[in-house]
Amino acid sequence: MPRLFVGLAPDEHTVEELHAAAARVLDPARWRLYGARDIHLTLCFLGEVERTQAEPLVRALAESCSHLVAPKLEIAGLGAFPDAAQPRVVWAGVRASEAGLEALHAIERAVTGAVERVGLPHAARGEFVPHLTLARPRGRANLDSGSGALGGGWPWRPTEVILFESVGGFEPVGGTEERYRRRSLVRLGGI
Repeated sequence: MPRLFVGLAPDEHTVEELHAAAARVLDPARWRLYGARDIHLTLCFLGEVERTQAEPLVRALAESCSHLVAPKLEIAGLGAFPDAAQPRVVWAGVRASEAGLEALHAIERAVTGAVERVGLPHAARGEFVPHLTLARPRGRANLDSGSGALGGGWPWRPTEVILFESVGGFEPVGGTEERYRRRSLVRLGGI
């Protein structure tokens, strides 16, 4: 069964710049950097889903999200979960005006609602903290780079809600660096 999640991804130019900045800051001996095309913002993680359930989900996502406005965001800052001393994930932050954050939260709520309407279980989480995962540690590591280490912010206006499928671990898959395949997408409005 495929492992699925729904998210947003920066455009190719933005993600290449972000990936290059992360590669300068995160030592590859200590960090497994995601491939540029794999950098994304997760809206809802579903886990393993029967292939027959994916098509109803795509329709529900289209019904729920196609009328929503694409938010104006900025990718900025560097951080870690759960913290910099014992990180499991290193991420780039996402910030916006109040209107931009509300538009992003509306997309997240619409995605979760679509998943629930088609009866798919999903990973419950606490507060939605928008971020783009950049790397995971190789063994024990601490994030000693400050929040401004990535440099200036990147304007980002996500235009698509994407259904992703996990296709591999951290090593290159099929001769590429992709860990996630884009199965389908829904265009957002307001562009």
